[in-house]
Amino acid sequence: VSEIADTLDGLFGLRPSSWTLVRKTADTILHLAEIGNVIVIGRGANILTDRFADALHVRLVGSVRRRIEYVEQYLHLDPQAAAAYVRRMDQGRKRYVTKYYEKDIHDPLLYHLVINTDRVSYPEAARIITDAMSAHLDASTSVAGDRPLVQPGGR
Repeated sequence: VSEIADTLDGLFGLRPSSWTLVRKTADTILHLAEIGNVIVIGRGANILTDRFADALHVRLVGSVRRRIEYVEQYLHLDPQAAAAYVRRMDQGRKRYVTKYYEKDIHDPLLYHLVINTDRVSYPEAARIITDAMSAHLDASTSVAGDRPLVQPGGR
């Protein structure tokens, strides 16, 4: 939605503005993270939950070619439609994080763990993430001691 259409829709009450939706999404992610035992994918969740000592931020990466092949099989699309889908999703994710959080989604410093799915199968990636989460929780529990998991004002 263009900025002008977004503003006009908000003014006329046709739908909430993008900023309102982003804020409500962020509030929901933070609320779920405070409850715990949750997996949140996308929408800048790794940035939003950075202050949570027990949060583990993981990024899966892979070549465009392999991701297109996966989308072809998973969504039953032809190669052109799969390529357009991957391109649209990549651009949308990058735009969202840049616009609303002023971060670069490709920055490896935003993540505890980056897994290359060209070299690691999805089941193996799931095992790595599970093992990393267990180790991370053990470390955050021993470091945090009696402190709350959410630290006021950041880490």
